[in-house]
Amino acid sequence: MPQNKRFLFSFSNQETSRYAQALCHPARLQIIELLQQHEFLIHKELTEKLPLASSTISQHLQFLAHARIVIRDEFAGVVGYRLNRIGWQDAKHCIAAYFSRVG
Repeated sequence: MPQNKRFLFSFSNQETSRYAQALCHPARLQIIELLQQHEFLIHKELTEKLPLASSTISQHLQFLAHARIVIRDEFAGVVGYRLNRIGWQDAKHCIAAYFSRVG
């Protein structure tokens, strides 16, 4: 059985990899752009704005939430999503630092 060997790599490279994986799909990039334009979007609004099935959008949102870029939140009794400003800044900083480091 294969063993996860991420622990063999630096924390910095693990973080960069996590953010890069979160950003490697055009649908996730579009979700981030939409959430930057709107403070809070419910799932139905996202399905109206993206050419994907609802379940596919849910998977992308889960991936972004796992990377701490998106937050699942409740506002006035409605569940929706918003950009995690701190997580997004961390992602940008981490990826920029990587490219600075490797040139």
